[in-house]
Amino acid sequence: MADILKKIWIFLTIFTVMGLIALIPFGKYQRAYMKELHRAKSAPQKRVDAAYTYVEKVESGEQEEATTTTPPQGIKYSPNPRNRKPIYIRDKKNPRILYPYRN
Repeated sequence: MADILKKIWIFLTIFTVMGLIALIPFGKYQRAYMKELHRAKSAPQKRVDAAYTYVEKVESGEQEEATTTTPPQGIKYSPNPRNRKPIYIRDKKNPRILYPYRN
């Protein structure tokens, strides 16, 4: 009887370990995933570096100061989200209901 219980426990332990190994997210650590993750994390620093190089070029006289409102290359312009019109409006009585915004 003890021999059968011992075999059952060994069998369950082996399958438990195999199941835990199967749950490891190997795809999360692939090279393409990590490259994209580092690119996304370094985007703000690239914008700051582009702004500094732009200022240095303007100060040294290599590039004229822009009179237009377009930002220098390497810096992406994102409009202020507070100035946008809303896409949806909530119902006054039930805040879970959304209606499309119409002018």
